[in-house]
Amino acid sequence: MPVVESEFDRVISKDHIYVIEKAAQEAADRIAENHALPEKIVLKISARPQPAGTHIDYSDWKIVLDYNSMNLQKALIEKRALKGLLAHEIMHMAQKLDGTEKEVIRIFTKSFRERGLGRDRFEFMKALGMITKDIFVNDALIKEGFSGELFKHYLIVIHSRVKDNVLPFSELTQDRVDDFFIALAALFPAYVPFYRAQEGERGQIIKSSIEMHFADIPRELSACLDSMEAALLQASLTENGIEAFIESALACYSHLLSS
Repeated sequence: MPVVESEFDRVISKDHIYVIEKAAQEAADRIAENHALPEKIVLKISARPQPAGTHIDYSDWKIVLDYNSMNLQKALIEKRALKGLLAHEIMHMAQKLDGTEKEVIRIFTKSFRERGLGRDRFEFMKALGMITKDIFVNDALIKEGFSGELFKHYLIVIHSRVKDNVLPFSELTQDRVDDFFIALAALFPAYVPFYRAQEGERGQIIKSSIEMHFADIPRELSACLDSMEAALLQASLTENGIEAFIESALACYSHLLSS
């Protein structure tokens, strides 16, 4: 079984360190029953704001947590949400080891090259690849019995993500199109995997909370997003299984650029 260790700033509550470590160890032990994991997982818990918020550094098998983020603070109160957050990051490690992540990267790289997209679209395609990886990670977590934890996690995350990262459509400027579109697309992993796992009630609760924030999106863009969602509902770890999502995402993005 993997061993979870932590690095943390002195100002952080030792009680909270214990709670985070315990949740991570329990999640890692459950995931390790059916998936290979590194022998050691390091939690780096920082009181200094992190540029990307909560994220994972695969090179060192390290989960970096922003202690001051509202998502983490709320998760420390709702322990199931904390376990969902940590399990998501740990499953990324498992899919790094089993080749899932590598295959997603290969498919997106191949599509990028075959389409002859310029360097200005590289980060865009990379973001779409990360969204696809999150879908497969959450698929695996639900299969391993983390559905309740993931649901609690996304109930906390979705409000802050929508509030902080997405402008009202009426305020969107041309230079913010990329950020706006990726922020919208990044919401799919919060609920699509529940539908994929035949847990539509949980998926619909999260989707409804998202839709409340986007009443001003034009019908044409909403239809584009629906096509992306439909593609992700059918996505599989094959070129054909992912291509429909890439196609619909690029079409939707082009529509947004021209609007």
